[in-house]
Amino acid sequence: SGAISSVAVSANGRIATVGGDRLEEAGGDRALRVWDAASDLSSFLVEKLDAHSGDILSVAFSPHDARLATVGCDSAVRVWDGASSILTSPLLEKFDAHAGSIRSAAFSPDGARITTVGNYALRVWDAGSSDLSTHAEEKINAHSSYIYSVTFSPDGSRLATVGSELRVWDAASDLSSPLHEKLDAHASGIFLSLIHI
Repeated sequence: SGAISSVAVSANGRIATVGGDRLEEAGGDRALRVWDAASDLSSFLVEKLDAHSGDILSVAFSPHDARLATVGCDSAVRVWDGASSILTSPLLEKFDAHAGSIRSAAFSPDGARITTVGNYALRVWDAGSSDLSTHAEEKINAHSSYIYSVTFSPDGSRLATVGSELRVWDAASDLSSPLHEKLDAHASGIFLSLIHI
């Protein structure tokens, strides 16, 4: 119940959906669900109700399909076992990963890093750490307004972030300044990036 806010498809044919009650008067289930793309989608393979304490805004598969990252309005990053038949608790989690809602997450192509964006901040985390206790790199004021989405380039060397601006970053740098940017890329902002850079 509630709105579906994000979808991700794995290389092995699984679909993950997340949502909440952002667009509904009645409360949503704040659920993470995994589906078989080859099925008729009449039932999901596995679900986790209340996977976050707030609405879930983004889901991403790791490149090797073993893990799922979810983020949302509760400021937490959670990493789940995407191959499990039961989702009881996350493999990794970081509370207060951003100040406020986290709008998007993406794994690097090698699965070693997770990048997240929330409000004006861009953060890159070590996905191999035991608890996501620290971020490897961060840019606090990466944009002049809310950042809505983030993605890695296929080779992992660059990051793209979007809000009212489109910015491209060197993923191996300290993120001190973007490599390229386009201000006012769209009149009312960009809310989803499905781009290859």
